[in-house]
Amino acid sequence: MKIALVSPWNPKETAIARNQIDFFKCMRDYVEIDFFSEKAVEVEGISIKNLDIDSIKKYDVIHFQWGNNPLHFFEYSFLKKMKSQRINIPIVSTIHEVDLQYLLRAHENGRSIRHYLATKYFSDFYKEILKNKEIPDMLTTIYIVDNSEVTIVNSNYARNRMLQEFSGFNLDKEKIVTANLGIDSTIFDITKDEAKKKTGGKLPGDKKIFLYVGFLHKIKSVDLVLKAFYYIDKFAKRNDFFFLVIGEGPDKSRLQSLAEKWLPENSCFLGFVDDIIPYYKIADVVINPRSFSRGETSMAIPEAFSAGKPMIAPNLGSNNEYITNERGYLTDGDHDLDYMDAILYFLENPEEISKCGANAKKFATESLDWRSQAKAFIKQYERAIDLHKG
Repeated sequence: MKIALVSPWNPKETAIARNQIDFFKCMRDYVEIDFFSEKAVEVEGISIKNLDIDSIKKYDVIHFQWGNNPLHFFEYSFLKKMKSQRINIPIVSTIHEVDLQYLLRAHENGRSIRHYLATKYFSDFYKEILKNKEIPDMLTTIYIVDNSEVTIVNSNYARNRMLQEFSGFNLDKEKIVTANLGIDSTIFDITKDEAKKKTGGKLPGDKKIFLYVGFLHKIKSVDLVLKAFYYIDKFAKRNDFFFLVIGEGPDKSRLQSLAEKWLPENSCFLGFVDDIIPYYKIADVVINPRSFSRGETSMAIPEAFSAGKPMIAPNLGSNNEYITNERGYLTDGDHDLDYMDAILYFLENPEEISKCGANAKKFATESLDWRSQAKAFIKQYERAIDLHKG
């Protein structure tokens, strides 16, 4: 069985992109697989090939792993090109964002940035698509599902939400299956001393480090976490914590101002970093706040768990399919007092950090690692071939 793995490649634009190298490395031990993207490039000794129609004709299955990122058009445009040239190959698609209302809002409110990304990074694929700038994302999603033998989402929540919100489009529910958001968990197997060296050893060693990794936008609720730490400092009279924030985004300057006002000695914003692994390793707890869920699963979950770190997150979306009280702390809601309770729990019960972290690492190895899921992916490849034939 020959698999063409197809995915956008630009880690600074989409966090999921970096993960595809690890997926490729793990899966090539089980199937014959090649990696294709919008242009040929060498990454970590791996040759990513230029994606064109002629290059994929010899493959048994095309797997668009996050082929809808960024903004759905990558996979959509290539599928349109395949259909126009009557190229008929079984398709497996992995879709990350399924929330209909989010997709519509993203289309209406983000047309300019979407056009910018399209022309900057994927101009060859988008040349024809951009002639019609009114195509909303919801239609690209329908097109991807209709033209795929199998569509993979990363939670039962996402599957149910997709079936409900797109119910008027007569989606074939048998096509839509779930698989965990995976990772190569072994890349996090470095020691804490090695991690300290890689981070420069500048972070405090006498305080519990709480880490946030992600896009800095108002919908991420990082300001509520800052307020939670402020309450702990002011009212619980504890300052044995340090809040480390990694990421960029339009809310960064506002959040930094709040941190300077509330936690001048107990917080740090590092922006974008090339290697995130050492920061997960030196952290004690990872916080993944969120004001709403658009149907996706956060990449921070498998990353934190692979590093052996418990996670604090609100009980929204698919979080409870990954996070349990044995592996972290699910808050009742997305509120500053909810996050305060969770942070205080780990500060007051430091033994739970180690206990939950060990459980998280075990879950990552047994259920999230790409190797543990390889047979499930192969089964879907075989299913796609059978469905295509019949």
